[in-house]
Amino acid sequence: MILEKFLKSVRNHQLLSYGDRILLAVSGGSDSTAMLHLFLAIMRELNLEIKIGHLNHGLRGAESDGDEEFVKELGKTFQVPVITERLASDGQAAGVGINWENWARQRRYEFLNRIAEVSGASKIALGHTMNDQAETVLMRLIRGSGTRGLAGIPIIREGKFIRPMLWIRREDIQAYLRSRHLAWREDTSNQNVSFMRNRLRAELIPHLLKSYNPNIVQSLANAAACLREESDALGELVESVIAKEATRSGSRIIWPVSRLESYPDAVRRQLIRDSVRQIPGAPELISRSTLESLMELLLPGRSGKSVMIGQLQATRDFDLLVIESHSKSPAQAMEYDYHLGIPGEVRIDAVGSVFRANLHQESSHEGYINRWEFLLSPTELKTGLHVRSWRPGDRYSPIGYNNTKKLKELFTERKISRSKRHLWPVVTLNDNIVFMKDFPLGADMMPGTRSQRTLKVIIEERKIDA
Repeated sequence: MILEKFLKSVRNHQLLSYGDRILLAVSGGSDSTAMLHLFLAIMRELNLEIKIGHLNHGLRGAESDGDEEFVKELGKTFQVPVITERLASDGQAAGVGINWENWARQRRYEFLNRIAEVSGASKIALGHTMNDQAETVLMRLIRGSGTRGLAGIPIIREGKFIRPMLWIRREDIQAYLRSRHLAWREDTSNQNVSFMRNRLRAELIPHLLKSYNPNIVQSLANAAACLREESDALGELVESVIAKEATRSGSRIIWPVSRLESYPDAVRRQLIRDSVRQIPGAPELISRSTLESLMELLLPGRSGKSVMIGQLQATRDFDLLVIESHSKSPAQAMEYDYHLGIPGEVRIDAVGSVFRANLHQESSHEGYINRWEFLLSPTELKTGLHVRSWRPGDRYSPIGYNNTKKLKELFTERKISRSKRHLWPVVTLNDNIVFMKDFPLGADMMPGTRSQRTLKVIIEERKIDA
């Protein structure tokens, strides 16, 4: 019966291919031990090559070491190669400073990925069961997860992590092992009800089984499967919309707010949620409260406001919603300051522009983005200009303005995106701003302001390779 369910899951979800190399994550508990025996039963039929991976987290002292020895004996008994690794002791793990369950899980996945790559395994099999699925759904329901969270544990993830026992109950698995007089290890930490999963397993699920629904585990697993199908279908549609209507720049996604506003709320939430997930470092689950805070960034008058999402940040930037890593990228952190001789040119690859300075008779007058014309004295001509990045606190008085303005104020008036300001070109003479990109000359550069200025200079901004 168990073997039939196992094979049905493999076939229906196309978890294995003929000749696959499989790395089995075996802890020594009943679930992973049964998974090993089930793979042994089908390996010849599918010409599978299997290996066992076991990570000793060192969190339970001698008990953890006993698990490792048990798994090694399993490998010897069934002639399956076993790859083991030991991590920190109990005290070292406590010093990590994070939830030890999450820490152990992260280290386990890192270990499995690394060993799979070294051993050439195309699939990594995990021993999660229907009970694990039911517990996960309940945990996420209690924490207030949305559709994606309530969809629970996927049967296949990243194309390589497979869970062929996700439709088998733990009780049936243990009965299968007992009927064949097969031993397994018990993890005493599973009795610690200070952890939510253990509390659900020991208290809530038995109560639901007895008082509400004797098939609650199956019902929760069925609900998760339905929600995952719907979530995956919607996810495919949303992904195509993001690719078409949002702008991807490295680890940043930029949305025109008007496009997000054109969709119903439910679709808009999904678009924002999946946009966040596409950024490296995004959390696995995004809470409803965080999602609502992101939705509020689309409201009028929210420009300049930000919402943190773990290591990411979403910012309303005038008519744009910018989602990016919170740590500054090298481009954002970069500052520049180039000398511009006359004649001469400065190329700024990060901006995509070349600034060319010429005496009047050398100017082509064609194909430029911006053009500025002004007079310099012979001494100023010899000194030359500088093209540098904008700095907080910069100010000048552009022609047409009554007063000196902070560049930040000018950016805001022109609705220049905050994501572009850090590289915005400014041209200076003796540390005074002459002009900046897309803005007029400073008032003190007007003809007649200084009698010694008699040499006409033309500066043109052109696209690189223009």
